[in-house]
Amino acid sequence: MKKLLGELLIEGGEITHGQLDEALKIQKKDGDLLGAILVNMCYLDEKVLLEYLKMQGTKVKTHEMN
Repeated sequence: MKKLLGELLIEGGEITHGQLDEALKIQKKDGDLLGAILVNMCYLDEKVLLEYLKMQGTKVKTHEMN
């Protein structure tokens, strides 16, 4: 069973339980993606988010500069 992103980030020491709770409240209200909320709140770096999404097995589309 795949772990939830929030669980992985807490286990990895990237965010706190309080930060996750705050982001989840915003997600429930706005419907945005959890990772995007955490990055927008400056709780998580985008590169770190991408690494955790890869660990989770989430397929991610990225924009590459040519």
